Amino acid sequence: MNRQVIFTWIILSFLIVLFAGCSSNNLKNQISDFMSIPIHIPYDKLDKHYCSMFSDSTESHKSIKMVYYVDSLSCTPCEINKMTLIDAKKRDLYPDVEFIFIINISRAYVDAVCSSLYNSRIQSPVYLDTLNCFLSANPHIAESNLFHHFVMNDKDSVLMVGLPFSTNEMENLFIEILKNNKSAKQ
Repeated sequence: MNRQVIFTWIILSFLIVLFAGCSSNNLKNQISDFMSIPIHIPYDKLDKHYCSMFSDSTESHKSIKMVYYVDSLSCTPCEINKMTLIDAKKRDLYPDVEFIFIINISRAYVDAVCSSLYNSRIQSPVYLDTLNCFLSANPHIAESNLFHHFVMNDKDSVLMVGLPFSTNEMENLFIEILKNNKSAKQ
């Protein structure tokens, strides 16, 4: 009986390790595939909103963009709170970065979302996508929220997948990307 339990645990452990390895490789492949295709932001089809009287309404052409996309399945008020924190805490720390917030919503909810946005006082512009044009222009963006936050350059190439401020390691990677971009421009 004891041998059978040990043998079962060995097989189970092996399967878990095998599955985890395959899952990890699959995720790496998904990230690699995602990063190999440029991202197009159809600004002309998005409704641009300024949420604060302190918003800078001049067009920004910074070489690094941090994109924060909210799909229609997300808790929009929750995401607006996160966007507010990012904008308030990180925008001034990274003046060379353009923060792009895109919210995919139904036309029926535009007024409610705009009210929440104006109360948030986000200083970066927020783009409302009522036509689903961002995903239509980028069908390679997966449903997983992991692929809804990314950093890209002015050539629309994805440099980093994930929210740069989610962990210290991610933020350090982000800082390294900024340094590399700055030295490449010089």
